Amino acid sequence: MDAVDVFIPYHRKDRHVLAYAVASAFRHLVPRPARVVCVGGDLPPEILAGIAAAGGERIDECSLAEIPHRSAMAEISVRGEVRTGWYYQQFLKWGFRKLAKTKAYVVLDADSILVAPLVLWADGKYVIDRTIEHHPPYFATFRALLGWRPAPADSFIINYQIIDVALLNALIHEIEARAEGQVWHQRILGVIDRTEASAFSEFETYGYWLADRHPGIFISRPGRNHNTKVKYLPLRWWINLRARFRGCTTVSYHQFRRD
Repeated sequence: MDAVDVFIPYHRKDRHVLAYAVASAFRHLVPRPARVVCVGGDLPPEILAGIAAAGGERIDECSLAEIPHRSAMAEISVRGEVRTGWYYQQFLKWGFRKLAKTKAYVVLDADSILVAPLVLWADGKYVIDRTIEHHPPYFATFRALLGWRPAPADSFIINYQIIDVALLNALIHEIEARAEGQVWHQRILGVIDRTEASAFSEFETYGYWLADRHPGIFISRPGRNHNTKVKYLPLRWWINLRARFRGCTTVSYHQFRRD
């Protein structure tokens, strides 16, 4: 596989990391990016200029006609916390298959940058990094969507994932075949536990389905990401360098804020 499209779904709060994320993907991702596309709402001109200077592009999230815009979704609120946008971003990540021009595409979190080579294709197989996590509501939703529950193992939830377009289409077809006329994102919202703040994971669902249906198409390894609480510009080069020396491939500025 020579190249993959890379999609970075962003929230406005992550806008100051975007240009760094784009540049780091071009520098460190294997396979190389065919293009790096930031997907979200409006951005200030200086942020757009930074993305373009790094070689990336930006498209409006409304261009994914398959998915109703966040503003058109019924509000999902759990114990007073609005979770609508959280589900919307997960739906976007599956919706990117409609925008991809390559056989597979990579989703990268907007608050994450690559600090070392990140290899997601090797020896003719996908490389899907995994972490240690287990959140039972994800598995309950998985069973409601697909009719069976995978045995918990290392989690597929990390700040990036490579997704095969044809295989994701097959997974979505399987969900919709059991959905009684609903499209996949409607079905997901119809079966989630509304008392849980986080009841569905797009990465977990794709990963466990792939492990059952196509176990020979990918290899797994432990993902190495460093979470930092640095909140101010500029991004700290020494944090990135230290993370690389410790064997990490990515750094996530989860609580990154400029304002």
